[in-house]
Amino acid sequence: MEELDIMDKADNFFEALEKAGIEVTEGQTAIVCKDGVVLVDIDDTGACDVIFCNTKIEFDYSMNITPDDVEAFKEVAGTLVETEE
Repeated sequence: MEELDIMDKADNFFEALEKAGIEVTEGQTAIVCKDGVVLVDIDDTGACDVIFCNTKIEFDYSMNITPDDVEAFKEVAGTLVETEE
């Protein structure tokens, strides 16, 4: 059996999401799989960034973050990047 390259694996992943009826919308989404985590970030223009992480650590912890917290963090992080440039 031929080994799949990462793009084939990405395509298979998104096809499996679609078949499962899982829709990823604007913002950041972490999808926990059996053997890793996929981070999907869709901005307000529809552009999509994807990070595949094959190391997963189970951690019984709640961050208690809200969508407002995420937006505030993005603003602070953006300001820090602008300051460093």
